[in-house]
Amino acid sequence: MREECRFQIGGNPSFLCKDGDTLYAGLEMPDRAVVLSFLVTVDGGVKLEKTGELEVDASGLCHVSAGRHAVYGCCYKSGHVFAVDKELRHVLWKECPDRKQGISPHAHCGMETDDGRFLVEADLGMDGVYGFPLSDGRLAGDRVALAKCPGAGPRQVLYEKSMGQFIVVGEQGNTVAGYEWTCGDGQSQTAWIEKWSIRATNRPGTNYPGGAYSTEDGIIFWGNRGADTIAAVKTGKTAAFLGEWACRGSWPRSVLASGRCVFAACQKSGTLESFIWNGRMLEQSDCLKLEEAACVIAWQME
Repeated sequence: MREECRFQIGGNPSFLCKDGDTLYAGLEMPDRAVVLSFLVTVDGGVKLEKTGELEVDASGLCHVSAGRHAVYGCCYKSGHVFAVDKELRHVLWKECPDRKQGISPHAHCGMETDDGRFLVEADLGMDGVYGFPLSDGRLAGDRVALAKCPGAGPRQVLYEKSMGQFIVVGEQGNTVAGYEWTCGDGQSQTAWIEKWSIRATNRPGTNYPGGAYSTEDGIIFWGNRGADTIAAVKTGKTAAFLGEWACRGSWPRSVLASGRCVFAACQKSGTLESFIWNGRMLEQSDCLKLEEAACVIAWQME
């Protein structure tokens, strides 16, 4: 691995997502939330050109994702979930559940469903997964509870297409679980059914799993930040645990699988670690120094 280009932006960028040739970055700060956009070109070398910036009245932005008509953000500190237009000119909507009975929302991850009807949100503080009805990226109804996950502390939700399952990573409960979505009469009856749940690591000590990634053939890789390992499971009606391997780096916050290659952004060691997946186990491959590495995504070079 080698570094092709560097764009210094400040503001503690902690999450990235792509939409066509646009790269979005979320800045995780204690007093505000900022989304940046960049045009990425690869002609004659990789180049980034800043194209937009929008500040949102929220704090602790830790996740951004691009949907059909909007870019969504989740804010761990303030608990807000929001949507902005793709040109980063306007805030389309912003929501935060009331703090009741000493329970504080900590929105950690949001993703638009394939049909564009819902934004699915994992809330670590509320111990649940929620759905925001959408119409062209705009809020189209009240938030609905999809799954209650007592003690799990949902950190991330992602969709596994081969089995049609939603995968929920529980940071506080050391769990990875698969759910199926059953919808009754439109949006009036909405529920998730848990199909399987496993421990994210079997190693002793406190663990904080997160940074999961789903491959096309139904394998889920994730980083165990406490155990400093990468683990994998094959989804199905039940889950088949494939193994757990030392990460070499420390605090694997983000994981990416691309072909036979698996990458882990390790924040505390300041490294991007790479591995080769041989179908049975991960083999360590390369390491790139990268200060406070927090997120890794794939970009097709043409």
